[in-house]
Amino acid sequence: MTKVEVKIEEDFHAKYERERKEKADNFPTKAENFKKKLNASINVGTWTRWNNTTFEREETTDHKSLHDYIEDFCYDLLGDNHGGWEINEGQSGNIDWNSKDDVINHNYTQFIEQSYDEGF
Repeated sequence: MTKVEVKIEEDFHAKYERERKEKADNFPTKAENFKKKLNASINVGTWTRWNNTTFEREETTDHKSLHDYIEDFCYDLLGDNHGGWEINEGQSGNIDWNSKDDVINHNYTQFIEQSYDEGF
């Protein structure tokens, strides 16, 4: 290698390392901005919420946070399809949305308690 080729290689490597460090240093800010956008609120129409002051359910048309909207959807999915999931041994699993194919999958494991009475 000539001197010129070595210098170009070193400059490319130094530039790569500098850019990699800048991206790594900026990622926390990028991640915070991403999370803030996901905490947006959306208009879901009329919905029922729990009032912690009156300890009663109340109807509202307030916007709902995206986080709460997704969480409520997942709890509705569980309640509508797997009643009792929250008691006894319950279940474990994941709810995944493949947005490309527009398919929601619920993969889960049920924990079932059984008792036996045998006489000999």
